[in-house]
Amino acid sequence: MRIAIVPLAGTRIAEQIFFEIPGYFPLDFKFSYLDSLPIPVKSFNPERKQYDSTVLMEFLKDVADSNNFTKTIGVASVDIYCKNSSFVFGHAELNGTSAVVSVYRLDGDGNVINRGIKEVLHELGHLLGLKHCNNNCVMRFSETLEQLDNKSINYCKRCLKILKSKNI
Repeated sequence: MRIAIVPLAGTRIAEQIFFEIPGYFPLDFKFSYLDSLPIPVKSFNPERKQYDSTVLMEFLKDVADSNNFTKTIGVASVDIYCKNSSFVFGHAELNGTSAVVSVYRLDGDGNVINRGIKEVLHELGHLLGLKHCNNNCVMRFSETLEQLDNKSINYCKRCLKILKSKNI
C-alpha cells in the first residue's frame, strides 16, 4: 500500500511527522513525502474564518488518484472544521482515500510533533477502517489537547488485531 503525506501550504512540521510515522505504524507500508501543495481557495469559509476539511479531503483524493497512491494524508497549519464541529484536529473518511490533519491547534507548549504524529496515525486508522476505540489507544477520540496528550501514540492490541486481519 502506498501512502502519501502531503504538506499543505508549506507546513514545515509535516516533514518531521513523516519521518516519525513509520516507527509507530505497525504494518509494512510505503510512505512517501510529496512536495507542498497550495490549499484550495474554495476550502476557505470566510464566515467561519476556517477551512472546510471535507473540501480538503476531496482535493487530497484527487492528489492520490493522479499520483497512484492508495491513501493520502494532508498536513496543514490552518484551522479546519467539518460539519457540526467548531473545529477538528483531523478528519478522514472511514475506509476512504484521503484525510487531513491540522497542526493549527496542536501547539502552544512545544508538544506539536507528538500530537501531530498521533493525529496522523489516528486518521490513517480511519482510512484503514478503524473506528474510535475506548482503550488507551491512538484511535481514542480526542477533542481537547488534554485528551490528545493522555492517549497512547500506539494502536491497542484490539486495533492492531483488526488492522492485521485486513491483509492490506
